[in-house]
Amino acid sequence: MSRNIKERVEKYFLIDARRMRREKFLLPTRKFLALLTRGGRGVGYLSFEVLERRVRWSHISSEGILVCSDVIELTFTKCNFGGERCWFVCPSCQRRVAILYYSANSLLCRMCSQLNYASQQLSKLDSKLRRVDSLRSKLGADGMFVQKLSLVEKPKHMRHITYLKRLIRVHQLEQEIVAKMWPT
Repeated sequence: MSRNIKERVEKYFLIDARRMRREKFLLPTRKFLALLTRGGRGVGYLSFEVLERRVRWSHISSEGILVCSDVIELTFTKCNFGGERCWFVCPSCQRRVAILYYSANSLLCRMCSQLNYASQQLSKLDSKLRRVDSLRSKLGADGMFVQKLSLVEKPKHMRHITYLKRLIRVHQLEQEIVAKMWPT
């Protein structure tokens, strides 16, 4: 079975509206730079200038040459307990998004950039192994298939019913993994 493997978001420079708002970068008339790196060395800068309800950005190469520039619209939604949440509007699809990725000389959303998260590229077996590992660590039994769960005490402050449900789920997942890895 051939799988269509997309590029992963972890490889790309990103800007996050939530973080920029929290750190007061998205105030009107604010200007700032972000260093673009590739392989650990600087390859240029992204220059940002915040205007009213939009952000003008430019990519400047390490030689000081303007590579590209564009404007990103900002939109806001009201929060239930007051205040407002800031979002970018993707220049390509016009969707409201919190994160834009720099790829092919544009800042676009994950969908328009055709990017995936690493977890979306795991096989079903790897996904189950990851889930078992996560559940085992929540139960205090680190290491996969190493420690018998019957020897693990219930973690302090965990409800008994939660502990039992997680034990049962780990046991089910481990049986599925064993059946998949060593079919009879």
